[in-house]
Amino acid sequence: MAEVERALEKGDWYQAFLGVLETFESQCTIKPTRVLCLGLGSPTDWSPAQYQLALLMRLCQHFNIPLERAEVFDPVFTEEDEDYLRSVGLTVPSEDKDARYELLEPTLVYMPHCDLIYYNYLLEENWSAERLGNLLMLGNNLEDYVTMGPMKRLRVKGPLVEKIVPYINATSFPPKFELESGAFNDTQFQFVKLSELPSKGDDFWKLDARETERTAIPA
Repeated sequence: MAEVERALEKGDWYQAFLGVLETFESQCTIKPTRVLCLGLGSPTDWSPAQYQLALLMRLCQHFNIPLERAEVFDPVFTEEDEDYLRSVGLTVPSEDKDARYELLEPTLVYMPHCDLIYYNYLLEENWSAERLGNLLMLGNNLEDYVTMGPMKRLRVKGPLVEKIVPYINATSFPPKFELESGAFNDTQFQFVKLSELPSKGDDFWKLDARETERTAIPA
């Protein structure tokens, strides 16, 4: 991993990324105090996950977040993966919450290339202005699901993604990460523009039980 981290920092892409990060911080006044990383993939067996992990470590350093305040979970982790992640100081929870984590403080949610349904689960668990105000996300371009994806799939697997997209401020990553094309393609920093959200009593905030049932993952 040390070699991966050095390679990440030496490339032109990383310098461009620092510019993207600066732009994001100029637009978002909330500073994360913890990190939640979901769907990383196996860092001992998959090259994109290694570069994603290297960037995660750099972001913890940038935001002065102790590594023990960064939770990293993926059901595909092997025992070797978990041992390595813990050895560098990261926290590896044992429970699979299907991305249903409460955001009780400003949190950088690191979800590069997670499936649509997991973004929806995260939103569902935090579907209030107060909670969404704690969400700083690094993940897929959510607008693409609305403008480019099959509408039927969006309505079934991501109804809250469809609702929240008009209220998201997004800053795209630099294109063409030359070291591993699958690591950061179509990735963005995103946060919710709280001042533009509907008022508390608006139907926007109502969760449809039928939608929740449709997005449930079969056992």
